[in-house]
Amino acid sequence: MKKIILVVLMLALATPAMATVTITATDEGGGVVRINYNSAGQQLPRAFALNVTVSAGTITAVGNLNTNFWVYPGSIDINDAGEVNNVGSPVCDPCEYPDTLPGLFTNGVTIEMGSLYAATDPCHPTPPPAAGILCKVTVSAACNLTINGNVGRGKVVNEDATAAITNLPIVIAVAQPGCTVPNVVGLTQAAATTAITNAGLVVGTISQVDGGATPIGQVTAQNPGGGGVVTCGTAVNISVAAYCMKSTHPAHTNWVLHGRPKCWCYAKQCRGDTDGLIAGPFWVSLADKTKLVTYLNLYPDPLPDPPIALPAAGACADLDHLKAGLFWVSLADKNILVTYLNQAVVPNCDATHINFWCTPTLVSTGCP
Repeated sequence: MKKIILVVLMLALATPAMATVTITATDEGGGVVRINYNSAGQQLPRAFALNVTVSAGTITAVGNLNTNFWVYPGSIDINDAGEVNNVGSPVCDPCEYPDTLPGLFTNGVTIEMGSLYAATDPCHPTPPPAAGILCKVTVSAACNLTINGNVGRGKVVNEDATAAITNLPIVIAVAQPGCTVPNVVGLTQAAATTAITNAGLVVGTISQVDGGATPIGQVTAQNPGGGGVVTCGTAVNISVAAYCMKSTHPAHTNWVLHGRPKCWCYAKQCRGDTDGLIAGPFWVSLADKTKLVTYLNLYPDPLPDPPIALPAAGACADLDHLKAGLFWVSLADKNILVTYLNQAVVPNCDATHINFWCTPTLVSTGCP
């Protein structure tokens, strides 16, 4: 009974002159190709039967259908009373119609779409426009996309049931389909990695940064940003809130033992700057000397027992981050301070195992 609709189309006679219908294809990006038709104001096309093939990848979808061409002869279901049970799909079923291409998720589909209208039809009272979008095709990979007429199904048919003259076949190059970048800001690093990978992208540079009030391990920024469409396989760089000291730092165990004192991440603390402040021209000054003397060879040392909300001041005077016998602040720390005391030039500590330097005024999750 599906063939009845074809008979209806053939009986819809109009001006008997031949007319040209131009088919165009445009790569919209992201693997989407727009197929347009244009009858140049001549006789309107009645039906399209197009073979669409790709040289690589597969055709994954046919959508954005022109609702004026709502009849799908390749799959429409009409009962014995001539009523449409199901309009079907514009993609012909190769199992039922051997003259069609394999279908979705293969390298070729046959698209069949026709118009049927009448002034008394409440749903389709007007003819289709002379030009417009017929449909859009989505492909899975960069390819050459070819559009040709399906000979057995009439290629392109005018309203007078004659074959339209067309510019087929046409071939266009389709760029690599894009991948949508997920928004991973606020996710944990592990969750962000999974989301990026699942989107067809790769994790690029992971920068450990001070996240302010952001919980440790959460993503604070990303590049490119979420929501954009980029070439699949693009690297997404992320910034992750972290403590100022990396776990690879030789003193990391002792830093955690002492309650992660922020001062150990002062840029010049290992040179004797216990307070992170400059006094006149000097980073290592009398104030630093006074603090070190206060805790020098002190036993029992106030670090790390008992636990306290803020690290004891003595931790900042521990310049080498090592315990000498009973003492955390020992002769070794005194010698370091003396070396740089009242010196105009004091180099920064080694930043190899530091995510970022802290300052006395910086209060954040990363600088406790």
